[in-house]
Amino acid sequence: MKQKTLFKLSDYKSEFGGALASATRKARRPLSSKYAIHLVLRANIKRSGSLLKYRATIDNCFLIFAKSFGVKIYKKALVSNHIHITALFNSRDNYRKFIRAFTGSLAKKLKIKWHLRPWTRVLSWGRDFKTALKYVMQNHLEAIQAIPYQTRKAWCAATALQL
Repeated sequence: MKQKTLFKLSDYKSEFGGALASATRKARRPLSSKYAIHLVLRANIKRSGSLLKYRATIDNCFLIFAKSFGVKIYKKALVSNHIHITALFNSRDNYRKFIRAFTGSLAKKLKIKWHLRPWTRVLSWGRDFKTALKYVMQNHLEAIQAIPYQTRKAWCAATALQL
């Protein structure tokens, strides 16, 4: 018999970071050890150029830190100025350690500055999770120019502006 949850995921704010965090009070980032998250790290690439030039370095750092902090990766996409990751973190502490190590290592190696705080959204299993995976894959295919850029729906465009 499965235990029923006391609180539903939809009852709480599921997004945090990016432009959402500017000019607001400090709040605790919504994270879950039961649900996957969609994570976006946006870099300021004026000095360094596109992140795509450093694909091997970024992939290497990513795999090292994901393995050492016990992060389960579902999909990731490296775009010219940002990185999409769909992952499952087993604790808030491991999320914090992974983000600090990964972003710090890339900033030091590639001499990049991060644009804003990492943007995260807690994904519920099912349709929401599949949609996020499809979105990350679409970004990856557009970045490697396997498919042409496709315009996003209005809600996607609004979210992209906040990143």
